[in-house]
Amino acid sequence: LVARLILTEQHESILGFDGVQLAGGARHGSGLRSLNLLVRQGDLALIEAERHEPCDVFFEAAVGQLPPGQGVVSFKDVSWAGMTPDQVVNARGDIGRVIAGPACVINLNVDENIYLASRHPRLGADDVLEGQALDLATRWGMKSRPRTRPSWTPPRDLQVAQWIRALLVPRSLLLLQ
Repeated sequence: LVARLILTEQHESILGFDGVQLAGGARHGSGLRSLNLLVRQGDLALIEAERHEPCDVFFEAAVGQLPPGQGVVSFKDVSWAGMTPDQVVNARGDIGRVIAGPACVINLNVDENIYLASRHPRLGADDVLEGQALDLATRWGMKSRPRTRPSWTPPRDLQVAQWIRALLVPRSLLLLQ
C-alpha cells in the first residue's frame, strides 16, 4: 500500500499510524510494512493499493479491529490498544465507513442498519435522525428508506444505505473503501 496525504492543515490529529506493520494473508494480501501516516482534521488521504492487492488490512487497523504486529494505530491521539471497551465503542461511533459491497447486519432491516451508529444520546432525537435519513435517501434517488432485510434489498439501495449511515451525523473521520 502507498499512503499519500493529499491536503494538509495543522488541526487536531484524527488517525495515526506510527511504524505499523501488519501481517498479510489470503484476505489481507501483503499486509503493511512500516506505515507512518498522520491524518489531521480537514486532511484528505489517499491510500493506494497495488493492482488487485486488497487494502482491507488498512481499514480494519484504522478502526481498531486489527491490532498491528508492530507499531501503534491511534484515533484522536489515543492508541486503539490503550482504549477501554467503552472508549472503543465511542471512537468507532465517530467514524463513518463506506465499503465496496454490502455491509449490513443481516438480521436487521436496512433502515435499522442505517441508525445503528447514530442511536446515541449525544447525537440527537430519533425523529430528527429519521428526517435527515429520509432527506439523504430522496437526494440519492430513493423514495424512502429501505425497510426490508438486506437479502431482499437491491444492491444499489444497500450501497446508498451505507452512505446514509456514514453521513447521517457529523463524524471525525470518513473512510471510503
